[in-house]
Amino acid sequence: MEAKSTQKDSKTRNNEEAKAKPTNPKSPKKDSKNTNNEEVKAKPTNPKSSHSSFHSSDDEKYTVVTEKSRIPDDENLPKLCKCKANECHSLRCPCIKSRRLCDKKTCKCKNCKNDKKLWTECAIQHLKLIKGLSEEELNEEHELPCQDESVPLRKLLSEYDCTECSETYFFSFCRDEVEQDNCTWHCVICKSCMDWREWHCGRCNKCTYGVSLPCEGCKGRSELWEESGDFF
Repeated sequence: MEAKSTQKDSKTRNNEEAKAKPTNPKSPKKDSKNTNNEEVKAKPTNPKSSHSSFHSSDDEKYTVVTEKSRIPDDENLPKLCKCKANECHSLRCPCIKSRRLCDKKTCKCKNCKNDKKLWTECAIQHLKLIKGLSEEELNEEHELPCQDESVPLRKLLSEYDCTECSETYFFSFCRDEVEQDNCTWHCVICKSCMDWREWHCGRCNKCTYGVSLPCEGCKGRSELWEESGDFF
């Protein structure tokens, strides 16, 4: 009798343990799969998308050339002048405005003073000042930066090539001194002489430093930077 009761007790225990076990042993695995799926969904489908979009917008800023040409656009200017009163000696003359010499064959100007050598942009934008100079002041000699020659001011109103060093010089009325052409240029928009490393950004409408650097304002780049292809 004791043996039978022991067997019954063991069977009862086995049945209770079986009931205590989960009916579907695979369910935990399904739960883990679901958890993995949720983690995958939580991750971005393209991990590079946010990174690339950031750089693409930045790169776009650097790939736009915003430099304004140093030579004024002359498309809307007449191809010949009919100057009479100003003797082709002011910005009213379309030839001077478009940086070209008057053509005696086509122009109908009188007493022309723009038929030999072009004045510099700096001189043209200081015409009123120059017209007020006396003959003595125009003949005053200025030593060139190379120190090889001293040249009258009137010759420095246009580009002057030194006979000794062959460098080109001009007189900067903005700086009140002789400047070397390949080191200094005159911005007709800012109306000021600039360092050769500065360039005029058409988008920001001002000059910015560094021909190989992006514009400080809009991140555009210069023509020289575009030609070199060295962006970064």
